[in-house]
Amino acid sequence: MTRGQASEIPPLDGAADISRATQLQQGAVPADNKNWAGFALVLFGVLATASAFIALWLDHSRLGLVATIAAAVGLLGGTVVLALEHRGRTTVATEPDEPIVWSSAGPPRY
Repeated sequence: MTRGQASEIPPLDGAADISRATQLQQGAVPADNKNWAGFALVLFGVLATASAFIALWLDHSRLGLVATIAAAVGLLGGTVVLALEHRGRTTVATEPDEPIVWSSAGPPRY
């Protein structure tokens, strides 16, 4: 790149991203929030199971039945959502296919 030219914007069509490391750096946390809906449903199912046990223990059969149905829906639904989200994942290769070539010129000047 020479002076006076704008820096090149990388393409957004699925090309390899060489500006970031392939592995997590120290202290980095993977930002993945796709599973939160499944985790929330499973948590709802666990809480509904606990309330079903308490309701049935206190002889509230109608409330116990409703809580049992809610627990089944929450646990099964959450498990299905987690399984469907996990199905679409691919593992990240530990080493890139091609070595990354760094420019010795340094960062672009604006």
